[in-house]
Amino acid sequence: MTTIKDIFGNYMLSGKDLEAYKQRKRILEEQKRQAQSLKKFFSKNNKQERLDYMMKLEKQPEFKKEIEKLKSLYSSLLNDVDFDKLELGLKTPNVFNILKITRNEIRHSNFLSWLLDPSGFHGLGDLLLKRFLREVFSSARFIDVDQVDVEGLDLWDVDILREWNHIDLLIVLSDVVICVENKVFSKEHSKQLQRYKEVIDQAYPNSKKVFVYLNPEGEETIEETDVYQPISYRFIVETLERIVEVYGESIKPQVLTYIKDYINAINRDIMGSDKLIIVTGKHFVF
Repeated sequence: MTTIKDIFGNYMLSGKDLEAYKQRKRILEEQKRQAQSLKKFFSKNNKQERLDYMMKLEKQPEFKKEIEKLKSLYSSLLNDVDFDKLELGLKTPNVFNILKITRNEIRHSNFLSWLLDPSGFHGLGDLLLKRFLREVFSSARFIDVDQVDVEGLDLWDVDILREWNHIDLLIVLSDVVICVENKVFSKEHSKQLQRYKEVIDQAYPNSKKVFVYLNPEGEETIEETDVYQPISYRFIVETLERIVEVYGESIKPQVLTYIKDYINAINRDIMGSDKLIIVTGKHFVF
């Protein structure tokens, strides 16, 4: 049997600690009692015995009160306009969810590389690339480049490389190389960021070099904080939303659908900030 000493160790408990322990013990005992009650109920093979047992439970004040509460909440839910919006939103097709690729880093890197390439058939030109470089170049980490330098770069003369030497995204301009490590649901490992830097230093000795750590929350790297600039997926979403707002009418309908689906996929599955999730959290958590 677990004792107070087993839990708290060899020191004297204060009155407050002891009371907290006793309260926790009472809660655990009540949970055990409820579990045994349910086990007893589901162990009954006879249907009539189950019905009799349910009728017995329903006569208990606490059980009856809880049932009435659930019925009231369910009724409110069905009459809430947000519930209809939630149901409609969940039924709206999204190409990234259909293909089940919202949690796949490779697919995110593929889509971003397409949008960043000015020559891509999306028709956005250098809109995303220009805004991405401005954000990255504004970092004090990189003394060789500045965000004002973006205007003087020929962004159409660019190579967007995928998985070159295992690097997620490599943006190669005339005299600047931008290495992007993309992390969606994983973390850096095996000194990979250091290796990528060494590879680029060797392959592009005469170019200015910029290193980016793209991740959902814009968190710093663990080992290369002085080298890699963190960028969040929130920046990607806000930039794409701005492009849609300003240039939406001139974007091809199919491309516009892709971009909107991507924004929704990031918000819902990566950032947890989709409007449907917010509605759910506000109204439907009992």
